[in-house]
Amino acid sequence: MNISSRSISRPGTIDMKKKLTCIVLMLATIAGIKLISLNVTAQSVPAGQTTSAKPTGEKTVGETFKNIQVLTDYKDAPATDLFKAMQFMSGSLSVSCNYCHVSQQGPFDSDAKKTKLKAREMIKMTRAINDANFDGRQVVTCNTCHQGNPHPNGVPDPWYKTPEQIAAYNTSLQAVGTIEATVTRPTDAVTALPDAEQVMTAYRTAVGAKSLKSIHVTGTNSVAEGGDTSFEAYLALPDKFSVMTKSRGIEITEILNGGKGWRLTPKSRTELVSGNLSSARARFESILSPVKFEQSADPRKVVGIEKIGNESFYVVESRTATETERLYFDVRSGLLYKQREELGTWLGTRVEETTFEDYRDVHGLMLAFLVTNHYMEDEFIFKILQIQTNVKVDPAKFELPAK
Repeated sequence: MNISSRSISRPGTIDMKKKLTCIVLMLATIAGIKLISLNVTAQSVPAGQTTSAKPTGEKTVGETFKNIQVLTDYKDAPATDLFKAMQFMSGSLSVSCNYCHVSQQGPFDSDAKKTKLKAREMIKMTRAINDANFDGRQVVTCNTCHQGNPHPNGVPDPWYKTPEQIAAYNTSLQAVGTIEATVTRPTDAVTALPDAEQVMTAYRTAVGAKSLKSIHVTGTNSVAEGGDTSFEAYLALPDKFSVMTKSRGIEITEILNGGKGWRLTPKSRTELVSGNLSSARARFESILSPVKFEQSADPRKVVGIEKIGNESFYVVESRTATETERLYFDVRSGLLYKQREELGTWLGTRVEETTFEDYRDVHGLMLAFLVTNHYMEDEFIFKILQIQTNVKVDPAKFELPAK
């Protein structure tokens, strides 16, 4: 399909610290990569936190992992919650699985490396500090000291600030220290903020997906530690997806059809249930659907306007007790630039961002040809090579094939 030359340039990618991961993330994120984790655990549930209820069909920490010695209070929590906590630890130290484990592939229950034993002691230490000084609240975390370094630097640098840095420092003293410090809040009726539904309506209009019925997409996905993967996807809106990925000659297909789903490999056929099904649907929709994050289980509101580079963005926010989501919509074009998630884990707040860039006009449909998942310890870069719209798709693509 020929693609119109009209495109919208976007701000540069987010400045990322060097990241290598202890988890080769998420069941596929369209790449079919299996999730693995560290086996480090912690001692007591911080004040205000509870262990998560296990979704139907999902294994618990206790059922999945061996040699859990510290976080035994989380044995009945979903195994995926441990993955999330380990992601936070990886990002805090900027290390990979093999920093604490004998190799990237395990065995993860082995205690052969001293760094794994030290990690257990460090988690105990941070919890003890929080219990003794902050009523068990999660104030001190791995990142408090490490700041992306396996070996925290306890020696401060002397004052070498330029006049510009001093001016910025003086300005920062007046900042609130949260999103309030970076988001501009209009003070008059002329620049009053729209409500969230107005922003979402403008976004849907800007994308132009009203008459869209189906999409055929091909592209590549690059992962720092996993190499490059090609993918081909078919979508029959609103709720049918079929994504085939190929890496090192191995093909993996994930299929979603309404409330059903399957993952097919050369050696297995696995039905996706409960949390795995929801996660797969969220991944596909966030990457491949033309209108992303359209629905939300939690109320959204426009909290301000934020500058990124030379562009201004409406910030649409939703909050729960443990999670904050922010969507950034271009004030001028109405298109989505970024989604940011902050999720409370057992060890600290895990942050993920997804950016949408290189928008192009495909027969009246504005689509992002570059989508990047910025994790705490890695990046997945999706590059769209070709998009066909309103193609005829064989319904069999969304059904479990016969053996």
